[in-house]
Amino acid sequence: MAMIAIAAVVAVGAIGAGGYWFLNRDAATSAETVTFDDVDLGSAEALRAFISSTRSNAERAQAEEALVTLEQQSLDAARDANTIEAFEAFLRDFPESEEAIFVQGQIQELRLQEANTPAAPATTEAPPTGETTEPNPDLVPPNTTPDASGGGPAQLTPPDPAPAEPPAQPPT
Repeated sequence: MAMIAIAAVVAVGAIGAGGYWFLNRDAATSAETVTFDDVDLGSAEALRAFISSTRSNAERAQAEEALVTLEQQSLDAARDANTIEAFEAFLRDFPESEEAIFVQGQIQELRLQEANTPAAPATTEAPPTGETTEPNPDLVPPNTTPDASGGGPAQLTPPDPAPAEPPAQPPT
């Protein structure tokens, strides 16, 4: 009976070890089936996923180099575009970049420029035909004369100065 128990333990161990080997072999080969040539070199996320899943040091080094190149190209494109959206897209793809502080500064600078940009001037429209361009006399300030050209702001004229009386002389 002891021999049967020993044989059963050995059989179960062999089956378990075989199953373990089979499962790990499939996981290892599935990770290795994706090669560097299959990776989207324009996607930082795809490159990072490949770097974390590959076991080949040579392909990992290639992917890391491609990621550095993509980061530089993305930064150059954001600088050329010089828009908040372009810089924010760079930060989404490369939040851990050494250039992240520079990019955040550029975003803040562009936001300040937008806030300080004056609104576009209102366009002056010609009055509809049949209407005059003379100012409404009720709206003209007192002591003003209309502009000679008929348009534009009215010219202010100072009031006539009253004759100045000489200062009173104290009695001597």
